[in-house]
Amino acid sequence: MKTGPENSPEPTALVNNEAPPGENGIAMATCKRVLVVDDDPVSLTVIKAVLEDLGYDVSTRQRALGTSAVIADERPDVVLVDVSMPGLTGDGVVLLGKTNPAFDDVIFILYSGSRGADLEALVNKTGAAGGIVKTGNLAAFAREFQRIAGPPPARNEK
Repeated sequence: MKTGPENSPEPTALVNNEAPPGENGIAMATCKRVLVVDDDPVSLTVIKAVLEDLGYDVSTRQRALGTSAVIADERPDVVLVDVSMPGLTGDGVVLLGKTNPAFDDVIFILYSGSRGADLEALVNKTGAAGGIVKTGNLAAFAREFQRIAGPPPARNEK
């Protein structure tokens, strides 16, 4: 039996249908800058590479604490944040971000190893635009990310 990312189950993408129009990637302008927050350096490296290959401008952060200052400084279009992190959880990052009017245009996406119902509850609780379950299937991750966040810029728009 084959193993590897191409044979991993597809991630489950949860889109927050309660989000204001455009926040879930539907009828939204093309996003360019993505901030990925995850305490796992391997995940950061892999996700950054996948998103850059698609054409996004990606920065990474290995700690949740202080992420609001990074968002204010870098002004990303999308923040993809791992749920399970020490100090401040990913859902805590989203809740803080959603209370700051300066971040109203930022799309927050939760990324977790938790299964459907748990992640869906966090998406609804925080007001995130959606959530993606970690599975290791990078092609499926890329599709779900684009479905929630919107497409990357055309190569000549960068």
